[in-house]
Amino acid sequence: MGWADYADLILRDFTENRKGSQIIIISQIQISFDYIHMYKFIILPFLNDDDSWKLLHQSAFSNREEKCSRELEKIGKKIAKNCAGLPAAIIQVVENLRGKSFQEWKTLSKKKRSTRHKI
Repeated sequence: MGWADYADLILRDFTENRKGSQIIIISQIQISFDYIHMYKFIILPFLNDDDSWKLLHQSAFSNREEKCSRELEKIGKKIAKNCAGLPAAIIQVVENLRGKSFQEWKTLSKKKRSTRHKI
């Protein structure tokens, strides 16, 4: 089943432009934008390394009681970089790291993504 088949299943009930009905699609597949051209969409740029770190930091350390040590910052920046500028990936990583030990952060920072976006 390709993207168009899934889009037909998802979007068929939204053709009447019912108020209050919205779908958010996050995709790295450019062709998907061609298929949904009749709908409103926003193309977000990839985040640079600094903005990736800011998003990770703000999301992971939103509680004022939590502190980010210099060593944890270094590891966090590496993790943010490994998310390849994808905000949804950064948020997911933060969700997975919340409440985890320093060692678990360090272990994750050593893992590389299996795919990278092409610019």
